[in-house]
Amino acid sequence: MEIYQDLNALGGKPVGAVTVGNFDGLHLGHQALLELLTKNAGPKGSLVVTFEPHPREVLQPGVKVPRLMTPPHFQKELEALGVSRLLVLPFDESLKNTSAADFMAGLWKAAPFEHLVEGYDFVLGAGREGDRAFLEKWCAKKSVKFHQVSAVSHKGETVSSHRIRELLQEGEVEKAAGFLGRPFLVEAEVERGDQRGRLLHFPTANLKIPETLVLPKRGVYAGRARVKGVEHVAVANLGKRPTFHSSSALLLEVHLLDFSDDLYGERMEFEFVHYLREEKKFSSKEELVEQIAKDVAQTRSRMKE
Repeated sequence: MEIYQDLNALGGKPVGAVTVGNFDGLHLGHQALLELLTKNAGPKGSLVVTFEPHPREVLQPGVKVPRLMTPPHFQKELEALGVSRLLVLPFDESLKNTSAADFMAGLWKAAPFEHLVEGYDFVLGAGREGDRAFLEKWCAKKSVKFHQVSAVSHKGETVSSHRIRELLQEGEVEKAAGFLGRPFLVEAEVERGDQRGRLLHFPTANLKIPETLVLPKRGVYAGRARVKGVEHVAVANLGKRPTFHSSSALLLEVHLLDFSDDLYGERMEFEFVHYLREEKKFSSKEELVEQIAKDVAQTRSRMKE
């Protein structure tokens, strides 16, 4: 997949199908849209246009939108879905004040296209003037076929990035996975800690969650860890380690079951599959060790389901 950060870098090369949007999380709704996009792309390929930072952070100063994916993870999944080209536009005051007509004219000049595919609630341009009626009229003038994808529901609820963030913050990782089409995951480098877990006979890999990502509810999770190309059942604590000393930043401590090799400096992915319990401060090391053993046993059981 080719990646661009500037509209002019597209060079006027025609493309089969284009979509514009945020696509955070690449959830089931996004997947339905991208399936239609690639289906109509033909030999000229497809183009996804997205923005950084999230437009809401510019439209509503002071607001931070926690992401469901890091840029590398987003790009990896987008490529796996068959997208040919990705354009990441900087969303700044200039773009904020660009009219829908001017934006579409610039996009058409940079990459003339045959199909435009958008979601059911998509609008663009200053004042949100680029709604469905505008886009249908614009596409008709250019002999472009306009497609609008309907909302996708999961178990009776509309799938959206906002709702997935809420579910993760509530610890509802299983329901969030249903909306995403896969478990929510964190990828980070294993950092060197104080090796307290090893002294407790439950060695952990310490991961600092990227600051841009949404933070799931603090607590203990059963899940899967992938490192050096191998997948392991794992139990993880997301919190501030209150039993020994409360850290200022949240840390994800991952214990890989039946594994004890040194992983410092390796990249690791952890998938949040089941929420087991809240983080708790224990009165003694022995009480903590007993609870961890219970967490490990519960993880083995839940991951077999």
